[in-house]
Amino acid sequence: MELALMRTNRTKGIATEITTTGAYICGMIIPFAFGIYFVVRGNITLGTFMMIAQLANNFINPIIDIFAAINDVKTTTPIWKRFQEIIAFNGGKTIDENTNVGSFNGLSLKNIGIQMNNKKIFSGVSLLVNPGEKILIEAPSGWGKSTLFNILIGNYHASEGTYSINGQDVNGNWNKIHRYFSFIQQKPFVLEDTLKYNITLGRKISNKKINEVAEMVGLSELVKEKGWNYKVAKDGLNLSGGQNQRIEIARALVAERPVLLADEATSALDKSLSEKIHQTILRDFSGTVIEIAHKTSDNERKFFNQIIKLG
Repeated sequence: MELALMRTNRTKGIATEITTTGAYICGMIIPFAFGIYFVVRGNITLGTFMMIAQLANNFINPIIDIFAAINDVKTTTPIWKRFQEIIAFNGGKTIDENTNVGSFNGLSLKNIGIQMNNKKIFSGVSLLVNPGEKILIEAPSGWGKSTLFNILIGNYHASEGTYSINGQDVNGNWNKIHRYFSFIQQKPFVLEDTLKYNITLGRKISNKKINEVAEMVGLSELVKEKGWNYKVAKDGLNLSGGQNQRIEIARALVAERPVLLADEATSALDKSLSEKIHQTILRDFSGTVIEIAHKTSDNERKFFNQIIKLG
């Protein structure tokens, strides 16, 4: 959903710019140019030219509004298709708290590499992860860590190498593997909805569990002050960056997937809360954790079973 929204916003922005530019060219610049030309030649009077200019102004804004509405309809189609896929995938039923995704017996990357737009992002990446292990992958900014995560969850197909889960080839197979993973992103996507819905995303989560998770990630004070029905603004604008990041982490924990992928999971948090969150997801979380970061403290590093440096 987040990838579809990102593509939608990008497409919508480009389409809006093209539409606005085209409308101004056709509705204002061309009429003005021809009007001035005919006034100079004496074919029309200045008063007639001013009337044409006024009419052009009256037409331009409705034309832009019409095309903007058309752009909205066309560019939101991918989002609507995603909703339909989710409904179909779950048989039209509400997602249950304990949806069974099968056992996780480990994953393996062997000499994975990927090219995008004829540009090599990375190559020769190998990784062996056993159930319950906590893996830290250190990579500099711009290395391609988000691309690696998209390979892990099946959004991207690796150009070279092999990727297997439970001994089966799953390279690029989103439908087969994505439900093994929950994902903590560096820039969380926050919905314009209640605080509770932003964490549960419609799942049937017990009050006891959601309160426990809120305590784990440092959201309990916000809940006590605002309540679970507090309406979060679009993009979480009425919350701090740290609070938005904690929502993302809580969302991943309540999903109870076998593997938690963390992309700079605590980058927006202060050092002490960052270490507390790492204790939660590395010591108290029984599942597998794969985190990619470019900087971690010595106290946080000691919680990992493997530390792999890339780039």
